[in-house]
Amino acid sequence: KFVSVNLNSMSSTCQTKLPDDPKEWEQLTRQQCIEILREIRVNPVRKPALVYFCGLKLLNESASSLGSEIWAIYEQLTIAAIDTHELENAAYFVLKLRSRFPHSQRVERLRAMIKEAEGNFEQALRIYRKILRETPCDRAAHHRIVAVEKARGNRQGAIELLHEYLKVNQTDEDSYYELMDLYIAEGNMRKAAYCCEELILHEPHNYYTMLKYAEILYTLGGSDSLKLARKYYCNSVRLNESTANIRAVYGLWQTCKAIKANQNNDKENNEVLAWVEKRLKALQPQAPDVAAMLK
Repeated sequence: KFVSVNLNSMSSTCQTKLPDDPKEWEQLTRQQCIEILREIRVNPVRKPALVYFCGLKLLNESASSLGSEIWAIYEQLTIAAIDTHELENAAYFVLKLRSRFPHSQRVERLRAMIKEAEGNFEQALRIYRKILRETPCDRAAHHRIVAVEKARGNRQGAIELLHEYLKVNQTDEDSYYELMDLYIAEGNMRKAAYCCEELILHEPHNYYTMLKYAEILYTLGGSDSLKLARKYYCNSVRLNESTANIRAVYGLWQTCKAIKANQNNDKENNEVLAWVEKRLKALQPQAPDVAAMLK
């Protein structure tokens, strides 16, 4: 996908422990490598170096015993090779997949992704457009075309593509996140706020979406926007009070200070400000950077 995601929250869903230290990888058994790759297929985590190591180890040591699972491993290896810029190997893995699945659009998308990584954007677009002519509802191909426009520096083109796509696919949360980020990059906070509102309708209990909306409102400024930002910062903190969401606690503190600067006698704001300062001080042992924030 082309959107920014919270990798920490994704990795927390994993059942198998994924080793981070490359020194540990040498000790992995064949079965452990298989389990790691299966885990990453079920609960996607972006660990291309680990996937690449495990996949090559299996292919080099026991490719013939992998059965039909070898094709899923080739797919994982292709994406990992693109991420690590091992493009010749990525092309080799796609060749293997095409020999087994000669008419697969999924394999064609992988081939186009290699073209993207090589900087051959026109060739990549030709492949994606061919896929869409055959399957107009192919979500991944739509996403990759937007990613190509972003890579070319054509943010306005990417925005227009997402607009057209969302007219038909109104429940695609990833596309709303991407459109929101593009509007933020363009400095169009009001349209970014609209995208965030759509996401809140889809995911009313997502603390990160609440946080993003509060930050956009804070950036817009003005008394009404600041008070609304305070509300959504509070909601974000309520949904996740851990140090993983300290950004919302700090944002709430900054917002309350901004409101206080203009309305010193706002009783509700002063109460929230007192609470959030107490909360930040309580978080100091777990997040040492908090002390510097409060200075």
